[in-house]
Amino acid sequence: MIRPFIFIIFFCFGINLFAQSTKDSIAYMVGLQMENSFYEGNADFVSSIFNNEKFRDLFLLKDDNNPDLKAFHLGFSQQNWAEAYARPILYNLEQGGYYNFVNYYKDAYDNYFLIFRFFGNEGINYHEYLLQIENKDQYYIIDIFNYLSGEFLSQTAEQIYLPLAMEYSKFQPDESFLQNEVEDLIKLSKVKQLIQEGKLKKAKTLFFTINEDLRATTAFTAIEFQLTSLEDEADYKEILERMMKNTESPACVHLMSIDYYFMNEQYDQCMAAIDSLYSYTKDDFLDFYRGNIAFAEGNVEKSRAFFQRMAYNFPYTPEGYDYTLAMEYQLMWYDSMLVTLDTLANKMDFYYKDLDPIMQSDYPLFTEKKLYKDWLKDRLESDQLLEEEFKETSKLIELSPFQQELNEKYANPDLSPLKEEDLATFKQLDFYPYDASYKVEARLERTQSSEVFKMKTTTDRLPDYRQYGILHFRLEGKDFQLPIYQNVSMLRLKEYRNLLFFPFTDDTNGETSYGGGRYIDVRIPEGDTIILDFNEAYNPYCAYNDKYSCPIPPSENYIPIEIKAGVKKFKD
Repeated sequence: MIRPFIFIIFFCFGINLFAQSTKDSIAYMVGLQMENSFYEGNADFVSSIFNNEKFRDLFLLKDDNNPDLKAFHLGFSQQNWAEAYARPILYNLEQGGYYNFVNYYKDAYDNYFLIFRFFGNEGINYHEYLLQIENKDQYYIIDIFNYLSGEFLSQTAEQIYLPLAMEYSKFQPDESFLQNEVEDLIKLSKVKQLIQEGKLKKAKTLFFTINEDLRATTAFTAIEFQLTSLEDEADYKEILERMMKNTESPACVHLMSIDYYFMNEQYDQCMAAIDSLYSYTKDDFLDFYRGNIAFAEGNVEKSRAFFQRMAYNFPYTPEGYDYTLAMEYQLMWYDSMLVTLDTLANKMDFYYKDLDPIMQSDYPLFTEKKLYKDWLKDRLESDQLLEEEFKETSKLIELSPFQQELNEKYANPDLSPLKEEDLATFKQLDFYPYDASYKVEARLERTQSSEVFKMKTTTDRLPDYRQYGILHFRLEGKDFQLPIYQNVSMLRLKEYRNLLFFPFTDDTNGETSYGGGRYIDVRIPEGDTIILDFNEAYNPYCAYNDKYSCPIPPSENYIPIEIKAGVKKFKD
């Protein structure tokens, strides 16, 4: 956490990890999948591999002889702690923050720890996910360590669990649990809730009603730190000192001491703390902070070297270039600034005409020089050539998010169903024009106790499906009732168990759409209404490549009209 000089970063990681074993490969891929899940705006993947049972075993009291406590555990076990932990992360991402997989390591017990970097308004923090790997198909997270709080999620959960267990059951704690702490632990959970809601003043008032000795513990001090304004420098430093003293984890101490030493202008110690933190995280992005510290020391050349190295290691991160430019401007290295600008524009796909107003604002003396004006004139000509080229492929911009996503998937060699020769020339799929009249509200009539059946495919494969219900909807002035299905094998996968499959045929098949019909995927609703958007109808993979085995829409799913919406056929 480096709040005195923190800058919000947009970054992309280049992780140089070489898998030494199958488990190493799994750990690496799990880290990347977790990062992707967060950036997609959910924590579904994290929740799916978080083992709540093993996690709860870390702090739950034995309830063999206490039926009331056992009953309480049944209700308490419904809490998904991974989802709760993910909420502030997702909120941070929504506010423009960042969350990325940095590295992993293995301990002596063959446990893997996935290191993530958290950036937000309060600076930098690291999380370590405790990952246990049994085999390639069986792995799970059982706990999460937070550098800022200096504690595991299980310890945080225990603070919430114990007072609730005592309050809602007849459980009486033995001497190891102090009765007078129960009320304060309940207050702490309320403080955390108020912080989440942004009610910091109320949270701070309530926090200081907690027993002073309890507030001195690491977990409580971390909460107090969140409630302390940077303007209260004396309090801020005092809390940092307490956290550094009470935290057992060396990595946590290094993270906290960076801020502390910087505020005290102890730059050598600050650099040493960053180097020590690097020994735990192997996070090359720490060059950003080294650059800031070197600049604070007045060593502009050294600062520029750190920022330049950062730009090299993270070529798609604009801040590395931005601060390299700032240092070069300080040094009056104008030729170097032009090189940095060219690299920035090429890596980030910026137009020079968009960079020029920024340069005019930030570096006015430089932009008045003939060197810059001649360079800009030449680059604006290249802008014009790029714009003309862009106009030829600008149709993509007019597409809906669904269509853009589908095009991106089909252009990706790792995801595309296209044959190699088609992929080489692929630009975009052919869609019917978007038509809002094809987005209808359907009433779902759930089918009770439907039998599993074998759905026919384009090959001998016969996957198991069941009819989930009947959709009642009106389209082009006509009423329709068609079945919607659920893939039985997908029920084992958490991310797909809520997915319904709506295959259909219509009178465009074989003419302007694929002859075998099309599909729409929808989520199971909470009520009895489904939004059926035929603009999102897509072709089965067999429309593009005969190596695939695709479900054939049942005869009951024929719609006797022309549905001119969604994806058209691939080739005439």
